[in-house]
Amino acid sequence: MKRILVAALTSTLLVGVTTPALASTVEPSSTGVVIAEDTRGQLTATPTAPGTISVTTAPRTKVSVFPTQGTRAKTFSPRKGTTNARGVVTFTGLRNGVAYTVLTTTASTTVTPLAATGDASALRVTTTGSNSSVRLTWAHRESVQQGPVRFVVEAIPSNGTAKIIDTVSSRSTTLKGLDPSVRYTLRVTPTNALGEGRATSARMNRSLGEIAGLVTTAPQAPVEQPLPVKPVVVPEPMPTVQPQGNPVPAPAAAPAAPAAPQAPRTRTIYVCPDGFSASGDLCTQTRAYTYRTETSTQPYTYRTESRVEQCSGPDCPGSEYRNFGTDWSGTTCPNGGTMHSGACMGWSGSTKTVSYQVKNAPPSGWSDNGSTYTQTSQVKDALPEGFSDNGSAWVKTAAKVAKEVPA
Repeated sequence: MKRILVAALTSTLLVGVTTPALASTVEPSSTGVVIAEDTRGQLTATPTAPGTISVTTAPRTKVSVFPTQGTRAKTFSPRKGTTNARGVVTFTGLRNGVAYTVLTTTASTTVTPLAATGDASALRVTTTGSNSSVRLTWAHRESVQQGPVRFVVEAIPSNGTAKIIDTVSSRSTTLKGLDPSVRYTLRVTPTNALGEGRATSARMNRSLGEIAGLVTTAPQAPVEQPLPVKPVVVPEPMPTVQPQGNPVPAPAAAPAAPAAPQAPRTRTIYVCPDGFSASGDLCTQTRAYTYRTETSTQPYTYRTESRVEQCSGPDCPGSEYRNFGTDWSGTTCPNGGTMHSGACMGWSGSTKTVSYQVKNAPPSGWSDNGSTYTQTSQVKDALPEGFSDNGSAWVKTAAKVAKEVPA
């Protein structure tokens, strides 16, 4: 009887228990995600703050830093450090604008510490011969310590539409594709490898359409029209009898109905998409080249040099001879040498010429890392998708798009 109760209880407990089914499909993971990598041969160095660089390589790796060339390289004591568990070590107190060599036992690279970029100022915006472009000029103090500086130029419309952005390396540019009916705030921000400097900005006091006489005032939001009012019908008065001889006055004319409001006049213009600048009938977007650092190696080369050694001591001629020579089967040694225990000594008188190998200096443009000659160079990155290379920058083109503006 007890066994039956246990079986019944077990059956009751299993009622309602659902075994989870295996998923019928598995969501695909993103491709190209690095999940494991041997970092022992990798070495990167980047400026992270004024006078500071961050070096990344394998964890617990010894790293040396010293100026690449010049008088300072001869007097500078190399900085040394060891990467942490994440493979990172930071060096501070370096001189901005000076190229440094970063070296491990397996790789080397170069890096230049930078100062923060200076502020931009004195922005001035002027018209051009086009009703959709403006000319911008500004001030910025350049220095070697800042490294390459680029400027992000923005036109921010007052009506909340998309802003126009361009990036240049000079201190002036022409910004195209502006809407003539809109007033813009123009802004220029300097940037370098460490980040942004303080921007300079100015707001247009008139739109390009107002200046050219295309519109008389800045566009405003449309005014809501009042709802029509149902006219009130007034009954005509009963005619009155006038004395003979006095004419009856004519009734007053009804006021004229107000004119129906006219729809605002517009016209179609063609502008470039956001992020593009007009170039004739097309729109272009440029992007500066980016580079990666690559290091080449080549084995040492040697030259043969010789020196004359002077014999001194009890092993010199007149007593016994030091055994530098090779076995000799004759009874007399060549070049005046003397036999000693069946071998020629190799001395002629009290001197001997010794040849030896001397390592050559590194070739021009190369350096010596202690085990090989190395050379570091900058290689242009691959072409971004959708761009072409015009020889000085990456360029993307697009067609202009239609846009309705006030007539």
